Amino acid sequence: MTTETATLLSVPAFEAGAVRVFALDAAEPKLAAILPPHPIDAGHLAPLLGLETLLDEDAERIAIADLGDYTLSEFLRIGHDIRSADLAPHAQTLDALKGHVLLIHSTAFAGAPVRLSPAQGLRPIALLHRNDAPPPPLSLPENERPELLTHPQQEATKSRRSPWAVLIFSVVILIVLIERLLR
Repeated sequence: MTTETATLLSVPAFEAGAVRVFALDAAEPKLAAILPPHPIDAGHLAPLLGLETLLDEDAERIAIADLGDYTLSEFLRIGHDIRSADLAPHAQTLDALKGHVLLIHSTAFAGAPVRLSPAQGLRPIALLHRNDAPPPPLSLPENERPELLTHPQQEATKSRRSPWAVLIFSVVILIVLIERLLR
């Protein structure tokens, strides 16, 4: 597997503005549920990508023949605002595709980091970025994250302990003071 394919199949957490292109092999029986005349839906598509879930509206099946006079690379540049620099190295491959392609937008993964394992017949072609795509998010190992990036659940647990500790401490002090006064 090439580095480019590995990157295409690895979705980082909170990825935004990326579009993954897969060629669909119409002869592959596993893909029958996502090929015409069937509508494309996440319930059938997610397992074909090796996932449990996928957001419904963020995957598109494109029939190359339906593009008319446009090539696939032109369609992606104009219709999806894909960066020309991203398209250039893939244009020849994209424009040579026949049949159907699958476009998976980064929003389909709901911000979760995932590793795609496409089924036979789903061939990864390109990872492209929209012109308005933000830079990749900062990704540090959990033990190196600044205090600002700690998990909210941990913070909530800390804050719940603190009032109880103060209350118990106050009750103990109150009992000691009452005992001294009664002596």
